[in-house]
Parts: sequence; C-alpha cells; structure tokens
Amino acid sequence: MFVYYLKLLEQPNLVVSEESRELRFFSQTELENIKIVETHIPILQDYLARM
Repeated sequence: MFVYYLKLLEQPNLVVSEESRELRFFSQTELENIKIVETHIPILQDYLARM
C-alpha cells in the first residue's frame, strides 16, 4: 500500500499493472472508511493521524 497526499491539476489516465486488479484515487473520507488488509492498517492510520 502506498499513501500520498497531492492536489491534481487534472485527472491523469491511470493504468493498472498486471499485478493489480484496480488502481484509483481515494478521498480522505473514503480512506477513513475503507476495508483493507490488516497489514496495511498501521500505514493508513499513520497517514490519517498526520492529516
């Protein structure tokens, strides 16, 4: 899991790699309520605590 904060000037064309099923952007509200695998929870919690 990678978590970045950024403001986009325009919506880019996202391309899913062969190892992935989906690639998309999430709002902070969506991240607060997303269901993710247990090992990613500390990463997301750390990110949200800094926001």
